[in-house]
Amino acid sequence: MQNPLHAQILTMAEPFVKAQGLEVWGLELTGAGRLLVRLYVETPQNIQQNIQQNIQQAASLPKDEENTPCLTEIQSETQAETQLGNAVTVNQCTLISKQLGFEIEEADLIDDAYTLEVSSPGLERSFFKAEQILPYIGQVFDLTLKTAMTEYKLRKNFIGKVLSVDLNSADESVSFLPADAPSSQAEPSVLKLAWSNIKKINLVYDFEAQKGKKHNK
Repeated sequence: MQNPLHAQILTMAEPFVKAQGLEVWGLELTGAGRLLVRLYVETPQNIQQNIQQNIQQAASLPKDEENTPCLTEIQSETQAETQLGNAVTVNQCTLISKQLGFEIEEADLIDDAYTLEVSSPGLERSFFKAEQILPYIGQVFDLTLKTAMTEYKLRKNFIGKVLSVDLNSADESVSFLPADAPSSQAEPSVLKLAWSNIKKINLVYDFEAQKGKKHNK
């Protein structure tokens, strides 16, 4: 069940994000002590698909400081999106953060001290809805389950490829091929994972492979 605070912050954030021509990608509330409110915003999905198709080309272009990707820490993987013109910018994130922060304070929504961050999801993005994974089918993911897999000696963490996403069943699911098998005598087999049992899932971006493609041109 979704945390009521989670739903309230999403509702507050939506108009500020839309006003920037962006979409809410997801929201994380973390921290054992001081609460960290991390809002991810993204360009519309059709633009994001274009970004994915052009990452390799963009990685070879010089950095444009006026259109810096909006991340808490600017890292090498973000440079692939910098020159595409449709990347989320620092200015957009800053404005959304100020507006949302003011609304949270006005509504007295959070009693204790907290930190608010607004950023793009980045290349190694987390996914908050099963449908968000559709453009990335066939790529490598790192995921954590809520309930451990008995056949994998009660493991919860896996790396592997998402082969398909089922949005039509009562409980949405992901067909996932782990990189390893339950035992050394077995071969990896496809797992059908209920979306409701996935605690966290994020893309694994292969930086070395992309560098290799670039140098081979």
